[in-house]
Amino acid sequence: MGNRDSKWYEPDKIIKDLIWDDLLFSANYAKGKMLDVGCGNKPYYKIFKNKIDSYVGIDKFNKNANIKNDFLKVKIAINSYDTVLCTQVLEHVEDPQELLNKINKVLKRDGILIMTVPFIGSLHEIPNDYYRFTKYSISKLLQKTGFKIIYMKEEGNWISSISNLTCFYLESTFNRFLLRYPKKILIVMIQFLFYVFSLLPERITKPEFCPINYIVIAIKK
Repeated sequence: MGNRDSKWYEPDKIIKDLIWDDLLFSANYAKGKMLDVGCGNKPYYKIFKNKIDSYVGIDKFNKNANIKNDFLKVKIAINSYDTVLCTQVLEHVEDPQELLNKINKVLKRDGILIMTVPFIGSLHEIPNDYYRFTKYSISKLLQKTGFKIIYMKEEGNWISSISNLTCFYLESTFNRFLLRYPKKILIVMIQFLFYVFSLLPERITKPEFCPINYIVIAIKK
C-alpha cells in the first residue's frame, strides 16, 4: 500500500491507500499545467510533481490552497490547463454536471481529467454530501460534458466495502473515554483482517458489484 501517512486505526485507511496507489498509476497520464479542484491540504501533489510543469490547488475551505475560492464561482481562463485532478469532490457538489462542464472548459483540447468518486460510504462533511455514483452514472455524466473515458477502475470490493462501513460505524460510536482506545484496536484488527480477505480472487470478492470507489481517467474531446 502506497500512502505511508495513513494509519491502521483510521477508518478510511483502506480507501486512502487504494486511491493513493491508483493515483500513482494515473500520474503517467498527467502533463503540463495541473489544476487540483478541491485540493484540501494537497496530499497528492508529491505524486504528480515530477510529471507536470506546474500545479495549482483550489479549495474554498483550505488555507493551503493556492486559490482559496469556490471553483464554480471563480474566473479561470478557458483552455488554460492540461490536467485537472478532482478527488472525492463530485459527491459534495449540488450539480455534478455543472462542475464537470467547468472542468471541461478550463481544460485544453486533449486535456486529461483524473477523478475519484465514491460508490459506497457513510455520510461525511454533513450537510454537503449529496451523491454516490455507479460506473454507469459516471459514464453518462462524462459523456454529456464532452469527455471520453480512457480508463476506469473499481477501487475495493465487497469485502473492503464491508470493512469500510463497519469501521466508520465504530468511529462514530463508542466514544466514551474508556471505550475510545479499545475501539481503535478493534478498527485495526478489522481493517487488517478484511484487507487480507479482500486479496482473494475477484470471482469471490466481486469488485464490479460493490466497490468502495472508482477512479476515472478521461480526455477532453
